[in-house]
Amino acid sequence: MTNAALPRRARFSPAYVVLLLVLLLTAFSTWFVQQLVVGQQRTQFLREVDTATLQIQERLDGYVQVMRSTRGLWSMYANVSRDDFARFVDALELERNYPGIQGLGFAQYVRPASQEAFEQQLRREGALNFAIRPGAPFDFAVPVTYLEPRDSANQYALGYDMASERARRAAIEQARDTGDVSATGRVTLVQEDRKQAPQNGFLIYIPIYRDNFSLRTLAERRAAILGFVYAPFRVGDFLNAALGVRSNSLRVTVRDPSGTLFGAVPNNVTFGADRSVAIAGRTWNLAFSAPSGFGRGPLSLTPWFILVLGFLIALFAFIGTQTQVSARRRAEELSVRLARSRESLDKSRAEFESIFRAMHDAAILADASGRVRLSNDASVRTFGYSSGELQGQPVRRLYAEDPGDFDAAESVSASFERKDGTRFVGELQRSEVRGMGGELLGQLEVVRDMTERLAAERAVRESETRYRSLVEGMPQIVWLAGPDGRVTYFNRRWDEYVGPQRAPQGFAPDVLHPDDREAFRVNWERAVSTRRPFEGEYRLRSVGGEYRTFMARATSVLSPEGGVLEWIGILTDVEDEVYAEAAASLLADVSRLLARPLGETRDVSEILRLLVERMFESASLWTLDGGEYAMTRAAKPHVNLEGVERSMASTEAFVERVLTTGQSEVWPQDDLLLELGLGGAVALPLVARGERPFGVLLLGVRGTPDDRDLELAHEIAARLATALDNERLFVQAREAERAVKDLNATLEARVEQRTRELQEANRELEAFSYSVSHDLRTPLRHVVGFGDLLTKEAESQLGPKGKRYLGIMVDAATRMSALIDDLLNFSRMGRTEMRAAPVRLDKVLAEARAELAPDLAERRVTWDVESLPTVVGDGNLLKLVFTNLFSNALKYSRGREESVIRVRWYEENDEAVISISDNGVGFDERFADKLFGVFQRLHRAEEFEGTGIGLANVRRIVTRHGGRVWAESRLGEGATFYFSLPLERQPQEGTMNS
Repeated sequence: MTNAALPRRARFSPAYVVLLLVLLLTAFSTWFVQQLVVGQQRTQFLREVDTATLQIQERLDGYVQVMRSTRGLWSMYANVSRDDFARFVDALELERNYPGIQGLGFAQYVRPASQEAFEQQLRREGALNFAIRPGAPFDFAVPVTYLEPRDSANQYALGYDMASERARRAAIEQARDTGDVSATGRVTLVQEDRKQAPQNGFLIYIPIYRDNFSLRTLAERRAAILGFVYAPFRVGDFLNAALGVRSNSLRVTVRDPSGTLFGAVPNNVTFGADRSVAIAGRTWNLAFSAPSGFGRGPLSLTPWFILVLGFLIALFAFIGTQTQVSARRRAEELSVRLARSRESLDKSRAEFESIFRAMHDAAILADASGRVRLSNDASVRTFGYSSGELQGQPVRRLYAEDPGDFDAAESVSASFERKDGTRFVGELQRSEVRGMGGELLGQLEVVRDMTERLAAERAVRESETRYRSLVEGMPQIVWLAGPDGRVTYFNRRWDEYVGPQRAPQGFAPDVLHPDDREAFRVNWERAVSTRRPFEGEYRLRSVGGEYRTFMARATSVLSPEGGVLEWIGILTDVEDEVYAEAAASLLADVSRLLARPLGETRDVSEILRLLVERMFESASLWTLDGGEYAMTRAAKPHVNLEGVERSMASTEAFVERVLTTGQSEVWPQDDLLLELGLGGAVALPLVARGERPFGVLLLGVRGTPDDRDLELAHEIAARLATALDNERLFVQAREAERAVKDLNATLEARVEQRTRELQEANRELEAFSYSVSHDLRTPLRHVVGFGDLLTKEAESQLGPKGKRYLGIMVDAATRMSALIDDLLNFSRMGRTEMRAAPVRLDKVLAEARAELAPDLAERRVTWDVESLPTVVGDGNLLKLVFTNLFSNALKYSRGREESVIRVRWYEENDEAVISISDNGVGFDERFADKLFGVFQRLHRAEEFEGTGIGLANVRRIVTRHGGRVWAESRLGEGATFYFSLPLERQPQEGTMNS
């Protein structure tokens, strides 16, 4: 039983447990470190992928920029020859500055009609065998016209019609129609026939248009196309030039919609990433890959070292446990210490590697001889050398100038040179690396590229200069304060305003107005403590001692963390606006006090007190009362009123001079004003309605009166004078009203007497009219009657002259009878009672036309009548007006082939103005005032019959209706007669008809 148990105890010996645990720990440590190594490799791989993608994009953008600058040749010169193009491209130094590009060319857009001339032109320029190929019929061709540099491969491509191949043609048409850069998909370059190792290629086109052509529409761009600047590329050469040394460590496959441009599906891929690049309207898909050995360094051996070390430790532990149980504890302790030591070593090495490679500045570890042992990724970016290129090289290779020896605790500026030959200024820190015994193991040099910092510092200085120039040039006062509220800066406007002596004091008490000092301090401290904007109006003393009102505003500038960096403030002079507001308020209050109902006495002393409280130091009103001066005054407490009493004689003489001249006058500053406590005074005469002054307003001010004070004083004096004059006029009006009442008492008796006299005169006039009608018309009827009988009885016995004389006699008697009738009608017109009522003028006009219709049967008359309004008047009388005016128009237009009569109206001042126009003979407007007089005629009776009474009747009727009559005309162009009548108005709601 004991023997059987021994093997089982041996199988479960602590040595096996230790062995198993150590092996497990070793395996886990190996796996964990391996993951760290792979993660580091992946990070480096992705960083390399991003850098490579950026380099490809930047290289493509650089090529496009070169092509755009080449296109500028055709903007500068009307014709660009083959040699001109060659000189330009030679100046670019393509092979040195733009590696990876096969050439830079120009391809002209050729239409079939110009093919032969185009080929001959190229041959004249030196391309002796130039011809467009392949020569198939085309709607347009884009042959390779110029292509530099002129190596054999590029010369072979001359004349090739790129529009004959589908991929090239698609890119050409896109560039032509869009006006922008365009790239092809995968193509085989013509130059490949002269290359030993064929590659896929692509081309980039930029269109060139003729000058002075509009390019807004597709058709206009197609018509204006001249050709294309283009560049051919071999994809492999391009990628090698773009990626440089990265092309050795990274495998890349390039695809676009046309297929795979470069590379193939790789085998043994451990790391992979996809990126896309925009190239002239197309998108390249870049597939990057790398094998498992990518980015391996000394750290990658650590897992194997840990694995071997773990096996050794496990073996030694097992042997020690098995062979020497007594020494197992010491062996275990030794093993633990050894494991910890190794772990600490690995950890320290890993930490050093991580920190060293993660440094943003270039770090280079050199041995004691000065040769590079290790460099981080930042040094690759800074100097352009890979880690492998630098390893083993002397450090001094990176210096453009040797910085010499310097203290290791200091940093110095030194000049460095990159791999491409460019130089830059960097900040250098050098530290010695020593062993445990103090022996020199090497040195660590850290280089920081200061190019961007120097540029940033220069930009900051320039920005500060511009900012300070802007602040100094502002018309406002600008000031800055620190976070604690202490003022640190004023612009030059502050010195100009307060003077150079007080400018350094800032907002000192003697700068602020005494009444504003406490408010300014409290508000500013509150703003600083709460970080809220500061704002308020305060009075500041100028270098001349004058106080002016400023609007003060300040706001805080906060840091990203929310703290106050500084305060920025602006002082804006608002004295004029404040004065204007105060003056407007004062004038409004003065007007309110003056705006009392007529008959109420105005309290002038209240107005003067208001002037003193709000604006002036003193105010007094002087008026003449019975040859003596009456004075009302008000003043502030500091004004010396006793001095006013002593200076009364001088003041009265000054007031009397202003009253005499009628002009305002400023009292010059003298000892008297200083004694009174005034800086100046102004006297203004009180004048109303252009009459002589009846008083003087004397106003005292603190300083010398300026234009604003004088303007305000004049306005106050004018309003005061108007109010006082209105009060005087009201008194005079009341006295006149009493006189009118007395006159009205005697006027009624006089009116009754005149009425009786007028009635007696009317009766006498009526008797005279009857006498004229009876006594004059009866003899005329006898003359006409017997004249007709004599014509019938003695016609055969009378000669021609006798018959003419007899006819003249009868016609004259007939006209005399008509004249008497018209005269009687005119006389009765003034006595006819007028029956006022609403009258529709359309109806009246139609009745007047109906009465005249029988006399127009054989005439051509055109009536152009506008719809007329309703007026207030007598319908019968108004019909007579239309009848007379229509008769007048028809009579004076009968000489026309067609008579045209127009009737229009318009409203003016609650009246209807009616116009009646004709196309008759017209009249001379110089005699228009005679038209409406009795017996007044402007044409001879032989030309146009009439008595001259009709228009007089028109004026009398219209005048009785409260209207007017007038006429306008030109000889031979017709006449227009106007008359106005009051319109009928509908009564407003709530009123009653009388």
